[in-house]
Parts: sequence; structure tokens; C-alpha cells
Amino acid sequence: VAPALGFGGFALASENDVRCGTHSDRGVVASSVITKSLEDLGYRIQRMETDHGCYEIRALNNSGYPIEVTYVPATGELISAQLR
Repeated sequence: VAPALGFGGFALASENDVRCGTHSDRGVVASSVITKSLEDLGYRIQRMETDHGCYEIRALNNSGYPIEVTYVPATGELISAQLR
């Protein structure tokens, strides 16, 4: 799974909660897969946590700009990305 970092439309927090929802451990994309994909794209991971069922990651790009991205653990889908 290779995450794409499009900075287009962003989902609201309540939409994120519904999209991430609850999931079983079976079929979940490991957080290490998501963070490795970001690192392969040149991002330096600062913090990764699960919040409301979503993976939330703070990272720096190779120019030093901080970003915050949110993924659905069940699919690895990027649901929001923003500069912090």
C-alpha cells in the first residue's frame, strides 16, 4: 500500500470518525506499513497515534515543512492531509 499525499479536499473530523470506525485486527494495514511508505516518500515521522479509530501521523517533509495526515487503518486510505 503506497499512500498518496494529495492536499485536495479534506474530510471533517466527524466524517473521519465514520470512515475509520471500528475494525477487527484482521484486515488492518499495519501502522508500520503506512509510516514506511511515508518515509520512502522522504517524510520524517515525528509522531504516530490512533485517534477515533484513525491513524494520525505528524511528519516533516525534506524541506522541513510539518504535515499531519490521517489514514483509515482497515484500508490504508488517506482521508486527510494538511500542513500544520
